[in-house]
Amino acid sequence: MQKNSQKVEQKSVLNIKSLIIRTSPVPYFAKFFYIDFFIIIVLLIWHYIKNNFDLFSSAIFQNITIIYILLFILEVYLIIAFVLKWINNKYKITQDSITHSFGTIIKRKKVYVLRNIIKITMKQTNWQKLFKFGTILIETQMEDQPIYLKNILEPDKHLQTIKKIACQNQQPMMM
Repeated sequence: MQKNSQKVEQKSVLNIKSLIIRTSPVPYFAKFFYIDFFIIIVLLIWHYIKNNFDLFSSAIFQNITIIYILLFILEVYLIIAFVLKWINNKYKITQDSITHSFGTIIKRKKVYVLRNIIKITMKQTNWQKLFKFGTILIETQMEDQPIYLKNILEPDKHLQTIKKIACQNQQPMMM
C-alpha cells in the first residue's frame, strides 16, 4: 500500500505542468521595520534636542504636525512599495525551465533552462529557518552563474521537487 502511494506521489510531482513558488514576505517587512526604527530614533533625537537646547525657533519646527503627516505619508508609501514588490516576485517551475517574474512598474522575466544540472543546494540562516524560507542554488552547465531562487517559502519541499525534475531531465552526455 505504501509503495503505491509513493508511486502516485512521484508520478504527480514529475508530471506537473507548472509550479508557482512565491517568495516570503518576511525580508520585505524586515526592511520596512528597519527603516521605521531609524525614523523613530531620528524623531526621538530631534525631540530631545528641541526640548533641551531650544535650537529650533522657526515655525516649521514648532508645528510638529507637518512632520508627522510627512512621515505618515512616507510610511504608507513604503508599505505599499514593499507589498507590491513581494506580490510581483515569483518563480514558475516547469519540466524544462524556471521563470523568475519580478518588478512592480516594469515587469521583467528571466528564464533559466533546466538542462545539464550539476548541483542543487539550499541555504538557510537560523533566521530563515525560524520563518521557513530560504534560498535554493542551482548550478548548470548552461549558465555561467548559479541560479538563485531567493527567499522562497518552504525551500526544502521545493528543493525535492526540483531535484526530481532534474533527474527526469538529465540527458546522457555526448563524448
